[in-house]
Amino acid sequence: MAVKFCSVMAVCIVAQFLSTAASSTTTAPQNCNNVGPCRTGKRGPIGPRGLPGVAGNCSCNQSDQIELQKRLETIEDHVFRIRRSSPDTYCLLGMKDGTIPDNAISVSSRENSKDHGRLDQLVDGWHPSSNHASRTGREWIMADLGKVKTVTGVVTQGRHNSNNWVLTFKVEHSVDGRKFYDILKEDRSELVRIFDGNKDRSTKVINRFPNPVQARFVRIYPLTFVGYAFIRFDVIDC
Repeated sequence: MAVKFCSVMAVCIVAQFLSTAASSTTTAPQNCNNVGPCRTGKRGPIGPRGLPGVAGNCSCNQSDQIELQKRLETIEDHVFRIRRSSPDTYCLLGMKDGTIPDNAISVSSRENSKDHGRLDQLVDGWHPSSNHASRTGREWIMADLGKVKTVTGVVTQGRHNSNNWVLTFKVEHSVDGRKFYDILKEDRSELVRIFDGNKDRSTKVINRFPNPVQARFVRIYPLTFVGYAFIRFDVIDC
C-alpha cells in the first residue's frame, strides 16, 4: 500500500508540475525584465508591401496656374520693394558669421589679411597693398558663396581701429568665377553703377543692387577712399 500511495503521489506531483509549466508558457509574468519564459521572440519575416494608393487629381487648370504664378511674382516684387525701402532690414550671406570660410575669400593683394575683410571684424579690415592712383579700380576683394544664389546687394564698413574707409566702389558678379559682369545703373544702360560707400569707420552702409542678380562670386573694387582703402563687408540676399 505504501508503494502504491507513493506512486500515486509522484504522479500527482509530476502532473501538477507539468500543468504549472504549461500555464507559465502561455501567461507571462507581469514584471520579468525580458528574461526566462517572457523573453521576446525573434521578429518574423517582413510581409508583402501594400498596394499603392490612388493618385490625387489636380483641380487647377492652365489658367489658374498662370494666375497663381502672376500673383507670386507680384508678391515677390512687393517684398523686394519693401526691403529696399527699409535700410535696416537685410539678410547676410556669410562673411560676418563665417559661413563663407577663409578659403572662399579672394583678394587682388595682401592675401594674409583677406579674412580681415569680414563685416564687424574687430582687428582692422582688408585693404590693397597699393593706394597709388594707377591701381584705382584694379584692386578687389571677393566672396565665393559656395553656389549660385540670389544676391540683392552688399553691406560695407570702414577700418575698425582707425579713420580709413572706402568712399565709392563698384561691384562685379559671376556664376563661374571666370566671366564677370558689372552691376549696372538702374536704367539698365551700359553705364557701371558706382556705389556710395562709408562716411565713417564703423557705421554699416547697405547698398542694394538696382535688380537682384544670380551669382556665386561677388567682387568689390574700391575706387575712392579716406586715408587707405580699408573695407569690411558682407553680401546680402534681401
